[in-house]
Amino acid sequence: MSFLNNRFLITIIDFMLIIIFFIFINNEKKEKEKEKKEKAFVKFNEIQEKLEKVELDPIILEQDNRLEDLSDIKKGKILKVPLHLKDQIEKIVLKILYEEKSVRSLKILNEVILERAVKEKITVSEKIINMIINQINKDGKIQFTQRDGWKIRI
Repeated sequence: MSFLNNRFLITIIDFMLIIIFFIFINNEKKEKEKEKKEKAFVKFNEIQEKLEKVELDPIILEQDNRLEDLSDIKKGKILKVPLHLKDQIEKIVLKILYEEKSVRSLKILNEVILERAVKEKITVSEKIINMIINQINKDGKIQFTQRDGWKIRI
């Protein structure tokens, strides 16, 4: 009888140790997940701070080139584009127009710019490309003519 009691106690103790072991492992997993979340939060904050430091240049689509209030941004009249992106796209546009002499339509120019942007690992949308082209046109660096299409203004 005492043998059965001892065996029963040993089984209970083993069972308790196994439960404690699993609880300990579960706590370690939770701590690791918590640490990962904290690291991700810290990285997110660092990236957010870097994004806030990036200089933005407004591309104004209105003819009067005035910024009345922030509601213009919400209406889509003004889009903020990072300066380095604007400069890169502008260089691509000028390089394409220099090499091709002229491009017949805005659609074809957009397609060629997007191909070059992919080669140079730049992510940009057609809307931003169109705005940059219009801004370059307003600045007088390029022009559109019915006979030749888009070309560099000389």
